[in-house]
Amino acid sequence: MTAQGLKAKRKQEEKNYRFPDYMENKEHTLINFFQDIESDNRITTAHISLYVSLWKRWNELQPGQCLIIFSYEVMPVCKISSYSTYHKIIRQLNEYRYIKYTPSYNHYSGSMIEFNHK
Repeated sequence: MTAQGLKAKRKQEEKNYRFPDYMENKEHTLINFFQDIESDNRITTAHISLYVSLWKRWNELQPGQCLIIFSYEVMPVCKISSYSTYHKIIRQLNEYRYIKYTPSYNHYSGSMIEFNHK
């Protein structure tokens, strides 16, 4: 096999590599997200920015804690200034199964975010 063929094969193997379920830690969740979005044409920079902002907040929590967020806390970090854009993007991340978003519909309690481990 030629050098180009080996490089192409390695790249394909890296692209298809998935971490085993027992290794579902926070870093692998982010790595798997970036692997998944390579072939997902629906994902824009706004999706990536919001996902990474949410992941950063989740990463700061103790293991096993749920991520409860308010839009006003996350929007400045991910550089989204419109509430309608924020809600559209977070709903799409939920629809595309990158996160599980449970809105609270209450201004005094935040919405719950869970990260899907594909």
